[in-house]
Amino acid sequence: MKTCIYDTKPAVTSHLVQITFLNKFSKLLYIITFMANIQIDCSIYTIQIGKHMASGKRDHLVDTALDIFCQEGFHATGIDKILDKAGVARMTLYNHFKSKDELILAALRRRDEIFRNWFMRAVERRASKPQDRLLAIFDALEEWFTEKDFAGCIFINASAEFAEPDDPIHMAASEHKMLVLKYFRELTFAADIADHETLANELVLLAEGAIIMAYVAGDRNVATKAKSAARKLIQAAVR
Repeated sequence: MKTCIYDTKPAVTSHLVQITFLNKFSKLLYIITFMANIQIDCSIYTIQIGKHMASGKRDHLVDTALDIFCQEGFHATGIDKILDKAGVARMTLYNHFKSKDELILAALRRRDEIFRNWFMRAVERRASKPQDRLLAIFDALEEWFTEKDFAGCIFINASAEFAEPDDPIHMAASEHKMLVLKYFRELTFAADIADHETLANELVLLAEGAIIMAYVAGDRNVATKAKSAARKLIQAAVR
């Protein structure tokens, strides 16, 4: 009987070829996946950079518009003047804002944030005791009134130029004033004033009157006079 001897070499060789092919394919697949991830990461990075640049242009437009609106008003300020000072194209403006009114609203929101943050820090920096902070309100106002570029209150101006109560710009101006009143009420409450809301309303009236007189009448010492009146109101309220 003949012994059958099976040659296993071809099978082994074939198997090795398959393994080699799979290894190469796996490496290739890994490289492709790795490169794809890099491209995805780069795309995300590029998008983030693009968003940051767009946000920077928007902020620059808002800040530029705010500076001009503060000094020259709203209706008297044309879009071309804002674009010229900002150094941007008209298309850039309308990529961020559908209209001039939208730009005005953005400028008012920016001013509200800047002013209230400054004002609260200015008051709290000058006094630590609650009752003393009620008088420090007028010291902070005096600092504002004596600034070289003091141009009055942009929110009072906005409410005058956009006089309809339901106009979004008028409403934004009103919202700012209510937030200031809210801060005054927080101060009078912290000072343990029995009728703290009434005193807050009275102090706001003094402050708003001082703002108008400082700008319209040019009386830069009006904050000192308002502070004297405020002291009498506070003394009467704590009795």
